[in-house]
Amino acid sequence: MFKNEAKMQEWLVEALKDLDGLNDLISNSDYLYSYEPNSEEASKVLSSFIKCSRSLNILELISKDENISMKTPDSLRPDFLFYSAESQGMVIVELKNIRGPTREVGTELSAYSCEVRSYIPYLSEGDLFHVIVSNHWPTLLRHYIFHEIFWNQKNIICLQPINTDDGIRLKIISIDLVLEANVGFSISEKHLAGYQLCLYDKHSYDRNADKNRLDVHIEQMKTAIHVMSSEGHRQRSSGFAFLWKDYLEISIAPYSISIFNMAPFKSIERFLHEVNSINELTNIQMRFLKLTQWHAPTGHGDALQSISDAGKPFLEKFCSPHLEGFHEWGDYKPMMLNRAKLLSFHCWGIFEEMRNIVLKQEYDAGNLDLRVDDPQLGLTVINRIIDDEYEFISVGDLDLESV
Repeated sequence: MFKNEAKMQEWLVEALKDLDGLNDLISNSDYLYSYEPNSEEASKVLSSFIKCSRSLNILELISKDENISMKTPDSLRPDFLFYSAESQGMVIVELKNIRGPTREVGTELSAYSCEVRSYIPYLSEGDLFHVIVSNHWPTLLRHYIFHEIFWNQKNIICLQPINTDDGIRLKIISIDLVLEANVGFSISEKHLAGYQLCLYDKHSYDRNADKNRLDVHIEQMKTAIHVMSSEGHRQRSSGFAFLWKDYLEISIAPYSISIFNMAPFKSIERFLHEVNSINELTNIQMRFLKLTQWHAPTGHGDALQSISDAGKPFLEKFCSPHLEGFHEWGDYKPMMLNRAKLLSFHCWGIFEEMRNIVLKQEYDAGNLDLRVDDPQLGLTVINRIIDDEYEFISVGDLDLESV
């Protein structure tokens, strides 16, 4: 359809001359309002496409294949940079006409987004809209798009040039095509790692120690867990935390906060679900598997530490918080439930999104007194996300030396 990307750009410049925005070129805008998502993944991709579509009506051109870098000799040349008058956001358009360079789209869009923020530092992710126009949609590109939408909450829409009776137009590609590159949303209990932040009373060893002395500080504990969730959200990770009172007689710490995150290197085993034989894995995939087997990262790393540290300033004046019980969720959950009076639940990432879905369903069903931090709501959310039938493959048990 186009000899090269320069010709594609020439066509788009000419096509937009008498139009207000890209939406005037899209031939199947009604697709977004007839598509019925049947999964959370599909709903998120649909939402991303719709948000972008609503920002493509009235566009003002800022740059066209020009260097937008504020530093010399750096060169960052988005194909198009627009201001969206309706959404009051920025629209970055990237064109791809041949198969080879499609792997570069992700790197380019990320670089352009960062540079736009050099001009507009208060620009949030919700005010940025990415448009990818391509004739080819290889798996690598589709996987990048799904990852950025689902996990990194970016606004992306995918358009493809087509020939019509009215000339060349754009069509919104099938959402299902993007979903085909999804590595899978289902998770196992083993994908979640965390620990227990025990809140010890500084006077617990006094002769007249009162195990209920910390009860007056519950609101501060709730504040701490809320701040932890804010840090988890800032990191764009996914996890949750419970505040609970320990009614086990032999327990010294009267209160605890259980903090769990999706453990990054636990996801490496997903490679093995995509092949029939381990010999089908790429060299880089094998390196990650061997790294995971050798170092055995558990998920109790700096990210999780930062989340727990965020809440400590609200705790340390009235108690001594100490990390204990480094576990996977499947092993930890029964222990907690067998001895805890659950008081509050907070979450971030995909758990927060699922909580909002469940909360709305409960309100629609008439359960209007349900609190947003209700621990039973939290357990329901976690159970919605965890797939009990997921067959987790332990990388540590694999024979990788012979491969």
